[in-house]
Amino acid sequence: MKTFGEGKDLTYEIQVDTLPEINLKSPKSYKADEYEIIVNKKIIDKKINEIVAKHKEFQSKKDNLTAQNGDQITFDYLIKVNNKEIENGKGKDVQLEIGKDLFIKGFDKQLVGVKKNQKKIIKTVLPSNYPNKEFANKNVIFECDIKSLKEPKKTELNDDFAKQMGAKNIKDLENMVEKQIEFQYKQALEAITKKQILDQLDKSHKVDLPKNLVENEINGMTQNLKPEEKEKFKIENETRAKSRIKLGLLLNEYGEKNNLNVSEIEIQNEINKQLKTMPGQEKLVLDYYKKNPMATQSIKGSLYEEKILNLIKSKMQITKKKLSVEEADKLISGNNQNYSKTQNVSKQKDKEKSAVKSKKISKK
Repeated sequence: MKTFGEGKDLTYEIQVDTLPEINLKSPKSYKADEYEIIVNKKIIDKKINEIVAKHKEFQSKKDNLTAQNGDQITFDYLIKVNNKEIENGKGKDVQLEIGKDLFIKGFDKQLVGVKKNQKKIIKTVLPSNYPNKEFANKNVIFECDIKSLKEPKKTELNDDFAKQMGAKNIKDLENMVEKQIEFQYKQALEAITKKQILDQLDKSHKVDLPKNLVENEINGMTQNLKPEEKEKFKIENETRAKSRIKLGLLLNEYGEKNNLNVSEIEIQNEINKQLKTMPGQEKLVLDYYKKNPMATQSIKGSLYEEKILNLIKSKMQITKKKLSVEEADKLISGNNQNYSKTQNVSKQKDKEKSAVKSKKISKK
């Protein structure tokens, strides 16, 4: 306050942080690699065999044969403690595949050798998460009535099986599997290209960052950390915060200078893509976006960033490389290890956001 009081002019001074002026440099000298995954027939066949194994079918076993690993057994049971039936301790028409050990640990092994219509006593310990806490971790007896035994039926890999999987025929199933594998690697490989671009963008620009902006970013990054963890990784967190803000400002400047924006139609198209990957849950997804405006803003931020990066890529040197699945695994693993070495032991799963977030830092 400079001057104030009755009958006097009010004179005051305000200090505000302002975003720095940014002089963008041409990305013509930047270099990055773009990767295309090549999926060979051996990988496709292996994946299809895994699909076949997961869609195992069973057929009734002859009455004189006993249950073996891999067989499917149907049974009723009654749980007793000290020869007394426990509350809610009955099960009817329970099915399990012997050898998967998905019921109670060790339960399956005691069913090996049983026959249809046989009564079998199984001694076991109820798990710690058993609903009735009174009997959790208690030794119990299961009185089992074996109702049926089925053995695995060899699944024929033919056009009929392919149709069950939503394909037209085996060839179409192979194409679907190939595209699925390509998609699985696409995001990880694109992230490597993106990092190459952002690293060069960061190194080629110097930006004076407002102190308040850096402090806010650090607070957001470390809000779930203990005080001692914040202090231990103080320097690393400050470096990361400055890098993220700097990249955000730089990318946003590219977007504003080139009048880039994201339309409502583009956002809706992106949501529609998600709907296609979640058949039967379309209403659930749409309701989620209606009730969560920030989720829609997140899509907008991602699309905005993608446009900016595509613009930069169009002006720089891109080398296209084809990789086998094995080469891609090695590349992704190596980059993940390098990334981990530069990060603190934060409890947040904070990926390297290149800073054009949905809030879109603006000079306004």
